[in-house]
Amino acid sequence: MPGLNFKQHGKRERTFLIIIDGIVRELDSFLCRWRCLICKRTFTYYPPYAQRNNRYVNGDILELTEKYIENENRTYAQSVEHEKMPIGYDGRTFQSDHGHWDTPSPDDPRDERFLVRSTMWKWLSDLGGFKKLLRKALSLIRQKAPSSTIFRDIRPIAVCKYRSQERKKTLDAVRKLLLAEKEFQKIFGQSIFSMV
Repeated sequence: MPGLNFKQHGKRERTFLIIIDGIVRELDSFLCRWRCLICKRTFTYYPPYAQRNNRYVNGDILELTEKYIENENRTYAQSVEHEKMPIGYDGRTFQSDHGHWDTPSPDDPRDERFLVRSTMWKWLSDLGGFKKLLRKALSLIRQKAPSSTIFRDIRPIAVCKYRSQERKKTLDAVRKLLLAEKEFQKIFGQSIFSMV
């Protein structure tokens, strides 16, 4: 990423949330800030597994939203479950400098929070808002693989998934984004979120 015209301007710690076997765990990471030596502007580089304004990692968001979109009978509440149990929080943090998960002491109060179903609604709304990213990804796919079947994939969203035309458009956009992500990964070997 950085070249001759960029200099590291700083870094800050950022805690991301990752779901492992139905448990939400914290993953400590760093975000680097870069300064352009030409225009003097600074910007933050996000790792490919992360999105701006979201603490959950992309893999978990995409996996759970795809399960919701592709299963006609799946509800928001069912989408935030793992093996028919609600996805809960662990409270342990991965210590990258030591390479292991913290073990909380028995005296620490137990974290009894669960992923709420409105989280799925938020994720779908966020993903549906990536219209510019979707257009850019589809354009690159069309240039590299004009015969791709993604442009012919027309599957309607189940009527029970929306009450308004606005929500239907959002869910359609999410489905297209999920399809584009898979095709982009196959063609270019990286996530479309690396272009954000």
